[in-house]
Amino acid sequence: ASDVNKKVKKSKYYPIQQARIPFTGYAITNGRKAIQDFFKERSFSELIYR
Repeated sequence: ASDVNKKVKKSKYYPIQQARIPFTGYAITNGRKAIQDFFKERSFSELIYR
């Protein structure tokens, strides 16, 4: 019951933003393919700037 009345604390981390993988649905160039492969190999939680 006491947890209900507590104030919400601010997080020391930035909120997680969600987006789709860049350049999906566009013509594939070597640069765009490299960017897509980069994002496929890593989970998005590893890409957070801290």
